[in-house]
Amino acid sequence: MIYIDNLTVFNGVELSRWVLVDDIKRPVQPKRKVTTTFVPGQQVPHVSIDGFEPYTITLHARLRKHALAEVVEYRRALTQALLANKPARLILPDDTSRSYLAIYQGDDTISIFENKTELELTFLIIDPIAYGARHSQAVYARSDAPLNIGGTQPTYPTFTLTKHTSGVTTIKKYHNGAFTHYLNVHTDTAGTIIIDCEQESVVHTGGGKAYVDLASDFFTLEAGDMVVPGIIDPDKLIVTWEDRYV
Repeated sequence: MIYIDNLTVFNGVELSRWVLVDDIKRPVQPKRKVTTTFVPGQQVPHVSIDGFEPYTITLHARLRKHALAEVVEYRRALTQALLANKPARLILPDDTSRSYLAIYQGDDTISIFENKTELELTFLIIDPIAYGARHSQAVYARSDAPLNIGGTQPTYPTFTLTKHTSGVTTIKKYHNGAFTHYLNVHTDTAGTIIIDCEQESVVHTGGGKAYVDLASDFFTLEAGDMVVPGIIDPDKLIVTWEDRYV
């Protein structure tokens, strides 16, 4: 199969300048993490399902050059592009609207400089979730509408809080109208504070002190959720998130 634009990107580098992907192998759905616990006195074991397991995506590709010298050059360039010491974003040509958190895993022949243009590139998908569109939305103390969150999985928001004074700001989460979680953000001076719920971190960009107290929860967001901050003008709160899919 030849994809329309054949855009393939890994770690911010466009691999499609060197290769043309003509087949992609991936599971229909990642394998579920299933734990079975046998309880004394019960015939049926207790089964719990907790997320998904990592999986692999294999690309069948062809180098865009055929002459031996050019094949050698392209293989070397591709080898360097695939080197990454930590998981990086992978965008595939069959759906460029989504990306994956991946590590390049094989193939072993990538560094053998021969007059061979066909390659199989295997990536390990560490986080078995596909990331979609990125969104930012300002929310206010009188917010009464859910955030427009898409995808099929909960997402980790980042809050950018701009304060004109020191003190405590409470960010509340509601799901389908019911209160569920809150964050108490403390700061000793005015400025901009970044609250990353995935990394569970709080940073004052101006060098001041900022933290959340022990009663707070770093929470996820999904469709139907609403965020209401305890702010007054000219304070501002912006919520940023990515849609996530299985």
